[in-house]
Amino acid sequence: MESGILLLDKPAGLTSFGVVARSRKMLGTRRVGHLGTLDPFATGILPLVFGKATRLSQYLMEHDKRYRVTLELGLATDTLDREGKVVGEKQLTPEHLQHLLQDDCKMIKQAVADLEGAREQVPPMYSAVKIEGKPLYKYARRGKDVNRSSRHIVVYQASLLGVRKGRSYLRPESETLVLDLMIYCSKGTYIRVLASELGQKLGSLAYAVALRRLAVGSFTVAEALDLAQAEDLFSNIYQADRAAWCSHLVQQGQILTMAEAMSEYPSYRLNREEALAIAAGMTISCDAPFTEPECRSAAGAAQRTTEGRLRHVVCLLWQDDLLAVGSVVERGQESLIRPETVFVTRADII
Repeated sequence: MESGILLLDKPAGLTSFGVVARSRKMLGTRRVGHLGTLDPFATGILPLVFGKATRLSQYLMEHDKRYRVTLELGLATDTLDREGKVVGEKQLTPEHLQHLLQDDCKMIKQAVADLEGAREQVPPMYSAVKIEGKPLYKYARRGKDVNRSSRHIVVYQASLLGVRKGRSYLRPESETLVLDLMIYCSKGTYIRVLASELGQKLGSLAYAVALRRLAVGSFTVAEALDLAQAEDLFSNIYQADRAAWCSHLVQQGQILTMAEAMSEYPSYRLNREEALAIAAGMTISCDAPFTEPECRSAAGAAQRTTEGRLRHVVCLLWQDDLLAVGSVVERGQESLIRPETVFVTRADII
């Protein structure tokens, strides 16, 4: 399998790029990318695109995401997570603690609910967002604070899963309040920033102690394979037989075809004449109805706004394979499909 999507469960302590680097030998190509950076301390699903599927990133990166986050009140760090240096402290007094816990944590539940909705969010300095070609974390490590633009994000749902008293992760001698939350949000949302905001809403400070990404669009962590397990299968069970390794993961649903990966978008089945035209980069008329996806993310995966224009994305299938990704264009009473990203040539069809 030369192209596809590998669903991995990233371990803590490793960067997303580190996962990519360790996966290249198993996938047999250097053309490997990931769909959304996870912080080193975070775990969870990290879909890897490889081969021609790397060209699908622009569509798959649009997916909404679901996280479980554990945050601790009382401290603030420069990275907004447990990896950073403590830069602020506001320990909870017994009176403040009692106030937060009264009426079945009513105040905490309301503060969590207030995280929901659309907003502008400024990326933290310790992030991979690039300014003048350099990631922000490189400026942060040199003690420089750089002006950065906010981005539009949406928190569709924020739920409080639990509240408990416990010892501080960074200050074990101190007792604190630990909150577990579920966050369902749009792409580009920094959960660490939400954790910090919640601490302020509760009259304290906060940082993320643990973060696990549960889903990227329809890709869930329940389907993903642990990185160490993937390496063990490759090296020991299949003895570096890449074809057998890939076949096993395909059967387990942990490697997806490009068509499967794009299942959240509508699809259009091409006949041979249409397939030849699309492969040549030509626009075609829509002579058959689209097949609507079975599931779709909350943001509406089939509709994207690009430079102020509503773009209708459709997957173009030829004999069940993804031949191209196109956009629907209206011309009078006629609907046309214009190819955007083509994966084959006419020779591949003939």
